[in-house]
Amino acid sequence: MATTDGTDARILASAFVLSAVAIPLVGLVAVRNAPFDMTASTGIPLLLAAAAFLAMMLVVDPVLTPRKSPSRSEIHIWLSKTFMCRLPAIELPVLAGLVIAVADQERSVLLIGAFSSLILSAVWWPGEQFFNAMRRRLQPMRADHLMDDLLTKSNGRLFLKTR
Repeated sequence: MATTDGTDARILASAFVLSAVAIPLVGLVAVRNAPFDMTASTGIPLLLAAAAFLAMMLVVDPVLTPRKSPSRSEIHIWLSKTFMCRLPAIELPVLAGLVIAVADQERSVLLIGAFSSLILSAVWWPGEQFFNAMRRRLQPMRADHLMDDLLTKSNGRLFLKTR
């Protein structure tokens, strides 16, 4: 399978960013008469975003990181899996904000949920920052040059690959 076969990760990430903006708009229409109050439940989406970030950094990334020196194909699969694991975590704050907004009839939690999801999207966008973070995980195995080769052949883009 060629390096450019599969879905472009940026297109998939863009769809998740779009939903992080569309879901609060739907929620604002659903609870249009609710006030913009700040209650204890308003911070829940932000706390979920922080928990998702820590879970990715402390649990998911170490589990997915190859133990031995991987091949270029294994690095491609690893990058794809790492990116795909982040997508549900990106949507978690905005969905929690929608549920809380409908349950508590509160509008401000929608904006906090969208803001939290957009921050996670920016941090985990499949671009240079993401690739540099993944490259640092490969450096102890001296396999970071394989990732550079992969990104050079795909013009700096990640095309998702599962096998």
